[in-house]
Amino acid sequence: MDEKYPVLRYPSILVGNNYRSYSVDIPNKPQMPIRKFVPFEGKGFFSKSFWLIIGIIMLTPVSQSEELAKFQLISIAIIGIYRLLRKQSENAEYENQLNKADSEYSQEVHKYEQQYKSYQDALEYQKTLQRIVSTNDGDLQKSLVLKEIYDRLKVVMTESSDTKNGVTESHFYSLLKAKYRHRIIRNKKIGIYTPDFIYHDNLRQIYIDIEIDEPYDLLSGIPIHYQGKDTERDDFFVGINWVVLRFSEYQIFKHEQGCLQCIENVIKLFEYGETTWNSVVKEDERWTFEMAEIMEQNNYRELYLGIEPVNRTLIEEEKIEQDTDNQEYGSSDVDDWLPF
Repeated sequence: MDEKYPVLRYPSILVGNNYRSYSVDIPNKPQMPIRKFVPFEGKGFFSKSFWLIIGIIMLTPVSQSEELAKFQLISIAIIGIYRLLRKQSENAEYENQLNKADSEYSQEVHKYEQQYKSYQDALEYQKTLQRIVSTNDGDLQKSLVLKEIYDRLKVVMTESSDTKNGVTESHFYSLLKAKYRHRIIRNKKIGIYTPDFIYHDNLRQIYIDIEIDEPYDLLSGIPIHYQGKDTERDDFFVGINWVVLRFSEYQIFKHEQGCLQCIENVIKLFEYGETTWNSVVKEDERWTFEMAEIMEQNNYRELYLGIEPVNRTLIEEEKIEQDTDNQEYGSSDVDDWLPF
């Protein structure tokens, strides 16, 4: 884990000519399912036991007694009805077994068709990438390969309506916007995450998530962005072939020009094929949860930002009072007291 700011994470495909050897994960070719044979296990109507019982009854000496003769006929009738009902039950059970086998086979065929489609898509995807590499040169070749990958990942940006901008973000955003114009955007959600700033070059297919990390929240004092806190988030962006570049808030506030140059060096690293990058800006130690708690107790952020320490007890009381007022009179906007 990186223990110093700035933190740079990126997928290997963006470095040099690694895109040429990008491997497509091709699943194993699925096998067509075989219909299950269901044997009939019933005994049918004329089973051996049926003939045995009938034989015993018929071989019994027939007396002149009319009652005994009736008994023999009634016994044969009862046995026949029983065997008929049993045959119908066996046929119904066999029909159920056939229907179950048909249903399972249909599910297996549907699963096979889905797997085979994924297999065919992966093969076609690999052929497309190989065709791009073999029929184009230079930067165009790389950008087309990356575009094909991004299109397959189906990365979608949506508007973020619940974005909380940090103290230094608005000012630094104006600097980024002045330098990179339309290539810098913010308040966009990617999946469940909203980057502080997004640098996007649609021509070269380079996307950078630029983050400003604060050690704790000014209003609540709760530690944030401590070591390990954003690992899953960063993994997500690297997984969709984005670059993640993190600065500490202190670096942005104290060394904004160095941070701007650092961003430029990262862009050159990926857009122009540079092999190394220089962070330029003075390194800042990444904090743990415990370190962030100590920073909060020492008013670390308030000191370098030049603002008064926050009276969190008073804020909590005002919040409770405001919530009560909102319930009685409806919500109202509250001005941001921070200096940026």
